[in-house]
Amino acid sequence: MVIPAFNEAERLPRSLPLLLSALAALDARVEIVLVDDGSRDQTANVAAEYLSRWRDVKLMRLPWNCGKGAAVRAGVSVASGAAIVFIDADLAADIEELPRLLALLDTADIAIGSRTKAGAHVEGRTTARRLGGTVYQSLVRRLTSATVTDTQCGFKAFQTPVAKLLFSMTTATGFGFDVEILTLAGVLGFRIAECPIRWTAVDGGHVSLRQHGVGMLQDLQRARRQQQNTPLVGWNVPPQERRPADTTVRVGPTHIRLDAPVTGSAPNLVALG
Repeated sequence: MVIPAFNEAERLPRSLPLLLSALAALDARVEIVLVDDGSRDQTANVAAEYLSRWRDVKLMRLPWNCGKGAAVRAGVSVASGAAIVFIDADLAADIEELPRLLALLDTADIAIGSRTKAGAHVEGRTTARRLGGTVYQSLVRRLTSATVTDTQCGFKAFQTPVAKLLFSMTTATGFGFDVEILTLAGVLGFRIAECPIRWTAVDGGHVSLRQHGVGMLQDLQRARRQQQNTPLVGWNVPPQERRPADTTVRVGPTHIRLDAPVTGSAPNLVALG
């Protein structure tokens, strides 16, 4: 479970107990990787206090504010387990939806939470934010091959080898990193499933159209270039031709085995517990 966090000292005392309670109820061992994205408050200390009793924890502190995409990428690089999930630190997405999201990975490579798919329940979203999201998603569909209904929901799950591969190949660091990831995933033929979720707006969000709009458009342009520059032949076996045991991604003359163990390390990593 990767959690990017920037200046979240005030919200973590509410969200982390909810997260830990939900994860404790799962019939699975869960590693928590919280990435402090160069916060100027006490985010790291607050996180350490609440997570110190959890069995498997990695707390990473980036030296400066690198962006949400960079923080998630850093977390993915050191995460382990059969699946990697990332969720926003404010838990706007209902963590109780996690089992449903993970269940989709039985037949998909990537499962993403959706606030627009039929069956989703959204509360507290302002009209301005809703309209901004609608405009951005229309640009995503127009400029890229991404077909999902809600690229920006901060609640996504990946088969671990798929996450390692995709995040190693992408470069977006801002709030628009999701588009680049999902566009590349589509080009490579990975199976993407959407899960309608419950989502409640939380005060104090960091996304601002005025502040981050230009950067998100740049990330969208980056995704378009990634799509145009990625060869369509030989990257991955088309879904209709897959056999259950086939987990090979073909990259030029070499092969990357997706069922091979993947490990990673990063500087400034503190293991708790």
